[in-house]
Amino acid sequence: MKPKSIEQQLESVKIHPDEIPDEDISEAFNLLFQLVEETYIENEKLKSENQKLRDEINLLKGEQGKPNIPSFQVEKKNDHAYSEKISSR
Repeated sequence: MKPKSIEQQLESVKIHPDEIPDEDISEAFNLLFQLVEETYIENEKLKSENQKLRDEINLLKGEQGKPNIPSFQVEKKNDHAYSEKISSR
């Protein structure tokens, strides 16, 4: 889930802390929403770091790392260059 998705889900719940008449409850909701967002962001960073460390451990064990797969756009350019090489033969 991405941060935008969290915002979308909160909107779908239709809880608007600013519209809650009791200021204490409104502030509590705001703090909880901030806590959820910060926790989510920290969790994503930790997942990324964890994966990098796993990759490094695998490299130290002598295993292969993740393959470097080019993006679709790069493949298109390479395919075009490859087709030009074939046609020039």
